[in-house]
Amino acid sequence: MALRTTRPKIRVDRGLHDFGHHKQNLTLREKFRITNDGDAILKLTDVQVSCHCTKAVLSQTELPPSAEGQLDLTLETGVSVGIFNYTVTISTNDPKQPQVKLGPAGRGARSVDFYPELLNFGKVAAGATKILTLAVRHPDGKPFALRAAVCSHPEFTVLSIKPATETRTAYFIEVQGLARAGEKTVAGFLLAMLTIQTDLDQGTPTQVKLILQVEGAAEGPPGKH
Repeated sequence: MALRTTRPKIRVDRGLHDFGHHKQNLTLREKFRITNDGDAILKLTDVQVSCHCTKAVLSQTELPPSAEGQLDLTLETGVSVGIFNYTVTISTNDPKQPQVKLGPAGRGARSVDFYPELLNFGKVAAGATKILTLAVRHPDGKPFALRAAVCSHPEFTVLSIKPATETRTAYFIEVQGLARAGEKTVAGFLLAMLTIQTDLDQGTPTQVKLILQVEGAAEGPPGKH
């Protein structure tokens, strides 16, 4: 008579949790339920995450037959924008499922929308200036306060901040770029960031890239932006 072999068998209530659309700089939490459907002790030996923004903690590392545990997932959204799909990998002693992968997914949204996505001044003659306008609006068309806009490089200057509507659901920011003669550049380009502060910020303001190509520029190491 053959001996009956016992083994653990892991089951997770779902493989994916979609957080949907979310704002920046939030802490999102979710729980995954883990069950041992086998007839031997299930050991959860390790948990790895694919992004430092994600933490995964097991309620227990050993589950007797028919027992349940859970994995607590925490996700720091930071300033992520667009679709994300991270992976949490659980290592087990289940011979048929030595690794189980779970996934938090979602779509990050800025506290404000802006157009264009970056301010590219293009090629500017040495000693000349060029002015571009950035449109900033509330994603849901609601009123907000634009408190400040600051450039990280001295050759870029914010000239004005004006409400685009009477209800202050959008603003225009005029930015001037100066192609200073003799300015050190990165492969002929000046690179900087425009930092926008609003009353919608939750710890981290919105940033927009600034690019300007200087005609006849001397190449050198990048400055501090």
